[in-house]
Amino acid sequence: MALITADAAGPARASMRVLGSARLHRVGVLIGLLLLWEVVAAGRLLGVSDQHFPRFSTVALAFWRMLADGELTMATLETLRAYAQGFVLAVVVGVVGGVALGRLRFLARALMPTIEFLRPMPSVALIPIAVLFLGIGEEMQRIVAMYAAVWPVLLGTMYGVRGVDPILLQTARQFGLSRRRTLFKIVLPGASPYIATGVRLASLITLSLIITTELMASGNGLGNVIVEYQLAFKAAEAYAGIVMVVILGYANFLATSQIERRLMRWHNRLAAMKTNR
Repeated sequence: MALITADAAGPARASMRVLGSARLHRVGVLIGLLLLWEVVAAGRLLGVSDQHFPRFSTVALAFWRMLADGELTMATLETLRAYAQGFVLAVVVGVVGGVALGRLRFLARALMPTIEFLRPMPSVALIPIAVLFLGIGEEMQRIVAMYAAVWPVLLGTMYGVRGVDPILLQTARQFGLSRRRTLFKIVLPGASPYIATGVRLASLITLSLIITTELMASGNGLGNVIVEYQLAFKAAEAYAGIVMVVILGYANFLATSQIERRLMRWHNRLAAMKTNR
């Protein structure tokens, strides 16, 4: 028994070492890039002054000062609040609409030409139109972000629903399962990998569109902070806002990837079992 345990622990330790080494490499690359930023800005190697491209150390001090006085924290919370509203709206509309399009073929035939016409339209181009109809405010932000983020959820759900094994659906009918139980017990679990991928993409798109609307039109979030300091010619503070946007985007990516990995663990195990057969 001890021998078996030792043999099993060997690959686990090796995997941990590889993971730790990869993290060290990422941290090393990040530190190297920040040092390069400091050297290039200090030496004015780009031919611009500190007023346009400040040192990283100057930006870091401005970042800490804005974080300590609460300005950056409040702006981040405003951005996250608008993001959460737009994201939830996109997921609800996308999943409900995708299930309807996947289950009702006549509805898909009627609506797909319109969907394919609207989907390639750049969401940023809708901001002036949305401002005209909805004004400058949170409602405009939610609608624009929802419009941009709903497509991956809608189409992912539709194709996922269509890709459910027909044998499972036939078995459900033979056992007399209602449409509601078939939907929640077979269709949605079967389509969940596609839905999860669409939701992850929608999360990133929603955040980027919320910040874009703040930069171009309205809001009290990070985009507004960046624009205000840019117009005041305070480059360090504007760069500090950009740094917070980068941190927020990376945290969003890590969180959604981790949630998707945990929720889809059962699917990955099932796929591994099928592969090993």
